[in-house]
Amino acid sequence: MTMKPDGLIQDAEWNRLVRYTGSQFDEVTLSRGFLYFKQGRVEQLEMPEPALVRAAVRGSDPQPYKVEIPLETLSLASCSCPVNEPCKHMAAALMKLAETQGRSVNSLANAKAKQMLASAKPAAKPAPPLLRDGLFAEGSYSDDPASRRQDQAGRNYADHSDQGSGIARWHALFQRVTAPLEREVRNSAYADKALELILQAKRNLSPAAEQLYGLHAHLFVQQSLLQPVRIPGAAQAYSSHLGYFTHVAVGELDKAVLLSLGDSPAGVQGGEREELKELKPLLIQSLEWLRSEMLKEQRERYYFSHYYYRFWKEWLLPVFPGTELLREELAKLDAEEAASPAGLSDPVSGKSGDAAALQQARVIQPYALDATRAWLLAQLGEDEPAWERLRTAASLPSGLRPENLSNLLDIVQQTGSGARLTSWLMRLVPLLKNSRTNQLESYFAYWEAAAALDPSAGTLMWRTLEELLPAAQRFYERKLFEHGRFREWMDYQLSAGAEPLDFKVKDLQKIEKADPRLLLPFYHQAVERYVTHKNRDSYKKAVKLLKRLAKLYAKLKQTERWERFVTAFTVRYSRLRALQEELRKGKLIS
Repeated sequence: MTMKPDGLIQDAEWNRLVRYTGSQFDEVTLSRGFLYFKQGRVEQLEMPEPALVRAAVRGSDPQPYKVEIPLETLSLASCSCPVNEPCKHMAAALMKLAETQGRSVNSLANAKAKQMLASAKPAAKPAPPLLRDGLFAEGSYSDDPASRRQDQAGRNYADHSDQGSGIARWHALFQRVTAPLEREVRNSAYADKALELILQAKRNLSPAAEQLYGLHAHLFVQQSLLQPVRIPGAAQAYSSHLGYFTHVAVGELDKAVLLSLGDSPAGVQGGEREELKELKPLLIQSLEWLRSEMLKEQRERYYFSHYYYRFWKEWLLPVFPGTELLREELAKLDAEEAASPAGLSDPVSGKSGDAAALQQARVIQPYALDATRAWLLAQLGEDEPAWERLRTAASLPSGLRPENLSNLLDIVQQTGSGARLTSWLMRLVPLLKNSRTNQLESYFAYWEAAAALDPSAGTLMWRTLEELLPAAQRFYERKLFEHGRFREWMDYQLSAGAEPLDFKVKDLQKIEKADPRLLLPFYHQAVERYVTHKNRDSYKKAVKLLKRLAKLYAKLKQTERWERFVTAFTVRYSRLRALQEELRKGKLIS
């Protein structure tokens, strides 16, 4: 592969690399490789020669796997892992290469889906009506702008026939072509077959519409996987579940959907004006579809909530600047709530209600409704009503979900106002007192961002940390350590009865370097605790810490104090023969 003088891969060679990735890797491997890339598992990437890439990728083994990719003969790419075919470590290395080259990582992550779209061929038998007209007609897209304008008039995106308009037609088509799979078990094999049938049914579309088609293909299959299995005779509250293999398929497809959402089409990224005009109605229809799915999905499954917010951020906000669409969406949510019959319960909750009415009515999940309103109002800068909506959502039995908290605080942080972010963080304290650790981890990450924007927020962060103990224990400990507040950190460990041997030696060495005396009570307390266990393993641990204490006293030039201690210690536990043996093995006594 030839390189430019500045070391960057040329366009033609980059396109060849994308095609290779699409042909050699499956979607699951690419999604796992993307996850490895995002987790920073590519620890080393180098090009010892202009056309050779070498990388070290951290996997399940203690030692990183070695990846080698000859760019001129990609078929000879190799990895030291047990997989004898293109693997997630190779995919992660390619994505890291893309990042270093200033290329789109998402182009590689979505290479398989794009290849399937590009290679999809018309069915041999006559196409059904949905394929013969509208968006799916042969030759419906032309590179010529004049022809495109003429075709546009014939596509009729606003058609309200029985078969519905653009996106509704797509989903009607998806339903039709996947009908032969109706009785198959919902697993990964089903998902692959369904996607293949849907992508084969695709007809000529503009590049941007084609990407949207691919996104909806994944959304449709995910929707079908999430349809619950009804158990005859069981109460409604217990009559829906997903089997293990369905869960696996849902997880794999979730990654694929999120990758597709992160790869917004050329039209969104400032493509041709005519293409944007064509895309906008489809984007609005997609929003309608996602809103409908998001508002009705069960409380314990909120995949479509993820997709709804991601679609706003990656696809809608870049195309629809200003506040008009946001306010329209708020009005749509009000209309959805008004149309939902009062007094009807969520059919999954098992609460009382008219069973027939429940089956016919469109039940809106109140949490999704209020959390979404809070997010939209925050986008509009209307913090007071946004806060009230969020507090209402948090008061429901399910509590506040971490992703809703992060979505909202992302908006506030992006404004660059430290005061506004601090205000939100302080308001959230009462809602987080009984939160899980992972939720608090995300919350305190925003405190760090607030402190970076406004140094005065740092004092409030420490006060909040203490207020949220013990739930914030993990984060509190880490922040004390990171800020070099070792005395407070050590006091916390002593009060909690922490085990010194649970900490990395290199971390404790930082404390030793700063103030060795802080470690003395930590080690002494643990030694006494180990001895009271009265077993060989605990005696070995006690001796290990006693050796560390000997070095500390020597470093502090208090050798006499150490000698007095170890002599008294030996006498006090002279009847514990196993301990005496371990002390001799450790050469602490003769």
